[in-house]
Parts: sequence; structure tokens; C-alpha cells
Amino acid sequence: MAVRWTGPGTLPAEAIDALQAAGLQPRRMDWYADGVHLEAGDRATVRALPLFKGGSLTLQSASSMFAVLALAPESGQDVLDLCAAPGGKTALLHRLMRGTGRLVANDLSRRRMTRLRDQLHVLGVDGVKTMCGDGVLLSRDLASCFDCVLVDVPCSGEGRWHGGDPSAWANWSLSTTRTLAKRQETLLRAACRMVRTGGKVVYATCTLAPEENEHVVSRVLAREPVCLRPIDLASPAVLGGLTQWGASAYDEQVQQACRLLPCTDGFTGFFVALLERI
Repeated sequence: MAVRWTGPGTLPAEAIDALQAAGLQPRRMDWYADGVHLEAGDRATVRALPLFKGGSLTLQSASSMFAVLALAPESGQDVLDLCAAPGGKTALLHRLMRGTGRLVANDLSRRRMTRLRDQLHVLGVDGVKTMCGDGVLLSRDLASCFDCVLVDVPCSGEGRWHGGDPSAWANWSLSTTRTLAKRQETLLRAACRMVRTGGKVVYATCTLAPEENEHVVSRVLAREPVCLRPIDLASPAVLGGLTQWGASAYDEQVQQACRLLPCTDGFTGFFVALLERI
């Protein structure tokens, strides 16, 4: 587990003390000042904390935070969270932008967008324009409109499987992975078309499947005017992207993407690629 400080200012020592007193064994993240790894306890314990109930702490995976920090939006920019629900990444984007500029949160699911709006309300995040629609169709009307786009696509979720729980992968199949990859590619293409020249796109998944990660990015690199930029995170959890998987060979640039290893340095399994429109 991990939590993020969402209160005013930066993470105070009092918050660490409260987490320690609850038996959660907090450990500050060395790459994000407001993030804390929790080495013990459970979500129910976190949710019972007054700081959580008051909106000053939120549960968010370290990998999820890293994907947003890789995009590194700046104050005053136009930013889009394309597959935004349930809202944790949108809230962090808003914090990094210091509430300035224009932040748009979109998701295909109306039910999930309701969760997103509730989450933003609890965290005291306002000024976010919310939309509900197909991200691919959105790109037809919003081409070259943003400085940054985050596209954390629907995926097979392999990075969140639990070895002791067979139900976690009961519905997995290779055909499902391939179907998801087609949708992921169209969403990434849409994201790349919605940023201006020099704009940035972060493509993220919580799966380990190369078919949904390097394969998707490699195909977009071959057909869109984009390049990959390296993401620097000194951690034993980080591997570069694969250039070969089975009989498939991928663009050499995918080595600059990040594979976050599950159960290593507080991360869950994730894939993050930072692209720049050229």
C-alpha cells in the first residue's frame, strides 16, 4: 500500500507519526515528497484515520503516482486525463499544476465518472472540467489542444494479481489481451493527436503483458510523429522496455520506457512510457 498527502503544504512529520501510531510502518518515498509507502496494516486501518477522513491523506499506489510524475505537468498548462476514473491521478495532476491552467478529466463510463467527481470533492479539488465519452472520438474535436495527456488505459491488470487468489486471473485469456491491445493502440494514437507539437503523452498500464505495452507503443512509434523520452527513476523496481518477446521484435526506443516490478521497492506491476510529439 501507499498513501499520498493531499492536505496543505508538504507532508508534515505529524502525518508520519499518525501512520506509525496506527501500526502502518510508513516509509517516505525518496522520489516524491508527498508519498509514503506503508509496510504493514490494511486499507481499513488507513480509512479509519482522522487524516484520511478529513481529506488530507488518500490511498494511491506508488506506481500510479509515478505515472503522473513522469508526465510532470506545469502550472498554467492545458492537460487531459483521457481515461481518468476513479480520479486519483486527476487529483495529483491538479496538485502538480497548483490548480492553474486547464485540466480536463474524461472517461467512457458514466458510473466511474460519478466516482471520480465524488473523489475530487472529498479531496477538495475544484476547477476540473469533467467529460464522459469515447477518447478516440474526442480526439477528432480536440486535436492539438493540450500540452500534456495522460492515458492510463483499460488493461488486463496482471500487475495487480495476487498469487494466493486464483480468482484474480480467472477471466484472463490471451485473446482478451490481444483485444485490449487494439483498443489501447487507438487510445494512445488519439492521445498523441491531442497534444501540440512538443507536447507530452504518458502511456500507462497496470499489466506486465508485452502485447499491451511494448507492442502498443512500438506500433504507435512507427505510425505517429512521436518519439520516446527516457524516465529517470533510480530504483531496483525499474527495468527498461523489452525489444523482443517471443517471435515479436519491437522498436529499439521502447527500452526507454519503464517496467515497474511488482512487490519491489513498494511498487505494483506497471508500465509507463513517456512520448513527445515531434
